[in-house]
Amino acid sequence: QEDDLLRYDKLIGQWKCDPHMAQQHPLLRAPFLGDLFTAKILDMPDDVQETLKMSSALGTIFSKHMLSKIMGQEEASSHCDAGIQAGLLTSDVQKEYGVVNDEQMLAFRH
Repeated sequence: QEDDLLRYDKLIGQWKCDPHMAQQHPLLRAPFLGDLFTAKILDMPDDVQETLKMSSALGTIFSKHMLSKIMGQEEASSHCDAGIQAGLLTSDVQKEYGVVNDEQMLAFRH
């Protein structure tokens, strides 16, 4: 399943891929990890991609509340949830970036 090509392992805080899949799938032979992130983002629906673009303009760490002011609460919430499911965003900003945890704060994975 293509969604399983690249996964974020929360226990070790790193991106991982199945070595067997890496040999068989041309996408995983990409020379730069950024190419994999780009492919993962481009695999998202267009409206979610737009939300991720807006979010990135707010910063590496951003407020879901602020994003919802820009685009509406329901849309911001569902699109951010899709980003979290894909492993592109995290709500654990304390572990990822060492900032105080706040349920309204999200961060891009690095």
